[in-house]
Amino acid sequence: MTIDLADHQSCTGCGVCAYKCPKDAISLERDRAGFIYPRVDSTKCVQCGICNKYCHVNNLTKNSRLSACFGWHSNPRIREESSSGGLFTALAQTVLSEGGVVYGHVIDYSTLYTHCIRAENEEQLSPMRQSKYVESNITNVFDSINEDLSDRLVLFCGTPCQCAAIKKVYGDNKNLFLISFLCYGVGAPNFFRDHYRFVSKNKKIKEIRMRDKFFGWHDDTVRIKYFKNKDYLAHYSVDAYYYCYISLGLYKRDCCYSCQYTDNHLSDITIGDYWNIVKTSYYDDNKGVSLIIANSEKGKELLSLTEDVKLHSIDISEAEYAFFKCIDPNSETVQWKINGKKQFLDSCKKRGFEFTARKYMKNTSLRKIKVFIKFLLRKTKK
Repeated sequence: MTIDLADHQSCTGCGVCAYKCPKDAISLERDRAGFIYPRVDSTKCVQCGICNKYCHVNNLTKNSRLSACFGWHSNPRIREESSSGGLFTALAQTVLSEGGVVYGHVIDYSTLYTHCIRAENEEQLSPMRQSKYVESNITNVFDSINEDLSDRLVLFCGTPCQCAAIKKVYGDNKNLFLISFLCYGVGAPNFFRDHYRFVSKNKKIKEIRMRDKFFGWHDDTVRIKYFKNKDYLAHYSVDAYYYCYISLGLYKRDCCYSCQYTDNHLSDITIGDYWNIVKTSYYDDNKGVSLIIANSEKGKELLSLTEDVKLHSIDISEAEYAFFKCIDPNSETVQWKINGKKQFLDSCKKRGFEFTARKYMKNTSLRKIKVFIKFLLRKTKK
């Protein structure tokens, strides 16, 4: 049997192939941007095919969407600390109240890499809130999830491809709830690390918020909290990592440019920003509103049990905008980004991330002036 792992352009870095390999023939390594990829040791591999069997990319399945609503957490503090309306926390609290556990993503501030952790109480949920906008490693939790599923409810929250990977490993387990979020694609871990080390200048980081609501929900702001220093605060348009990742899309993982899951979430529930709220501005107070889609009966049941939320049902058609199909990978726009990524990586290797990112950021001075005006207007309103 020939080993047929997902190729470099399709691999999502879930690590399931390495976890399932009975001969320990697959290791996981980071490329120069920090993305995780498998490497097969041919001297150990016996070509049993187990890695292929559990590769979600090579065994794609389809899911449907059942119902949709929008809403927010009734606790103002939780809503403020969340990227959108705080629905992840509400769903997690429901599972915890039943004696379950929650798996979500946090930043390790000693390395500035992101990984998945396990939470058993509400205090441990706090660092899981907020979008991270960088690839997160989930390989450290497979054994723990397997053990928990034997006698506890488990909620796993992650990207659509991570949820597909977890579902491939554990199947339709009655104790497992999968929550995916609307995903723009994951950013490069090494660039995330290098940039926020650079702007922090040896200060000890306490917390990074990629979508702080300093200017409100509609205007993303990067905030870094330090233990002993004043916060770093940068509007998304002038923060080098955020701008080149979100606005230019220059260093997403290769598979993200032709994602198979943009409109096919295999999770029980999908959450994200409800940007269509502008059509019903009565509910838009610029504090964050979540879109919630139930993709399974199990997801609908979990949502019905969730308390401390203010939900408003909408027709499923109102949620379709969020599941845009990926642009043809051969289109001009995507090819520009793919080619731009190659050039960006080459420049980073020679000149470093900061120099390269600044080169790609046009009209920075103009954007800084606009942000300064926003800041003055915010102070005036107060």
